[in-house]
Amino acid sequence: MVRVDDEIVVDLMSKACGIDYASVVKEVEYKIVEGVKIPVANKQLLIKMKETFRNSDKVDVDYLKYRIEADKINK
Repeated sequence: MVRVDDEIVVDLMSKACGIDYASVVKEVEYKIVEGVKIPVANKQLLIKMKETFRNSDKVDVDYLKYRIEADKINK
């Protein structure tokens, strides 16, 4: 893992939480930052990656689920 921490925090990983890119490529969204197309995990994939025992991850999962429901209402 390489962590770049400046104006934007970027984690570069080939595998996270036992999940590799090839197995979740369909759950990746792309964001354009200064003309560069960057793959990022969607909310459902972030939930999978946060299924741990840590309290902070539970809070994140609850928030992600809330945002998923809010997105459905706002469409």
